[in-house]
Amino acid sequence: MNLLVSGYYGFGNAGDEWILEAFLQTLSPTSHTLTVLSVDPVVTHARHCVAAVDRWNPIALARALRDCDVFLSGGGGLIQDLSGPWSPAYYLALIAWARLWGKRVYLAGQGFGPLRRNLNRWLCRRVLPGAEKVMPRDAPGVTWCRENGVAAERLTLGADWVWSLPVMRPHPGRDWAVCLRSDGLAAGQPGWFADFLRLARAQRRRVRFLVLGNGGDRECLRALPGKAVAEKDIIDLREASWAQAVAALKGVGWVLSMRYHGLILGASAGAAVAGWGDDPKLTHLLQELQAPNLGDLKKAKALATMLACGAALRRAQGARVRQLRQRARKMAEALKRHLGCGDGFFEKKPRGKRP
Repeated sequence: MNLLVSGYYGFGNAGDEWILEAFLQTLSPTSHTLTVLSVDPVVTHARHCVAAVDRWNPIALARALRDCDVFLSGGGGLIQDLSGPWSPAYYLALIAWARLWGKRVYLAGQGFGPLRRNLNRWLCRRVLPGAEKVMPRDAPGVTWCRENGVAAERLTLGADWVWSLPVMRPHPGRDWAVCLRSDGLAAGQPGWFADFLRLARAQRRRVRFLVLGNGGDRECLRALPGKAVAEKDIIDLREASWAQAVAALKGVGWVLSMRYHGLILGASAGAAVAGWGDDPKLTHLLQELQAPNLGDLKKAKALATMLACGAALRRAQGARVRQLRQRARKMAEALKRHLGCGDGFFEKKPRGKRP
């Protein structure tokens, strides 16, 4: 069986590469043949040992869609237009193209919304209901899909794929870690950042700076005022495997992250986590983890109190992590069951109306 996998792959974004790593670990033991759409097929093939084609090459795309039996949208926050006005249109067009050619379509571990543009909302209502199965990564995604026409029987709550990756025994310690993102620093450093560094110096704690994103995150660290970041304290994880990233957090007791997968990485490594940012997906993940939102902390005293409660928060968040990991495993098993249905499962459907 030929599976074609779509996502934000090859861009050097650590979270999306870990999603693909988890996806491949789930499906590699099966007899399916996998092909990945990537902005850099050479890098994707070298990193993941999987066939890859250029996502922007229309001829390569047409051949990949023609030759596949199943089209899989493989996770991440793809169906939203915060990061770009036409980003969801690209992914929805792929789904529509696959449906037009009679392919079965699945969306698993996917994030949905927000959509601010009428065209993108219209495309969603036209395209998403044609998917065989939709497994959003969170409860707001389930509600969002239902409101956009996906039938209840085709909807199942999933989880982010990265939660399904194995973790080592946690080794939290005295160090603290921060994961900033350049697009979130357009208005300057967060209000809590200076107090955080001051507390770390007062308590003689090492602060590590995690780089997960490809959008100038490393460069923005060098631009912070007052030489707040030393080069030796920058840990660039953009090319790290999941196991390498978890190992890099050994001895870290706190992770403060502006990135979604920075929170997942910190919580998976056994650290207490807190986040900051206006992105709804990050806000909901903080709620799922019962983790503090740094935007709600108005005074340095509140930040100091939060950081002092790291051990208690680690225990509470550990229980939530186990639930999310179980949800991810159930999603993976459900997808494998769907892909392993009877002989008629991959029969081509006759061409019908455009979805």
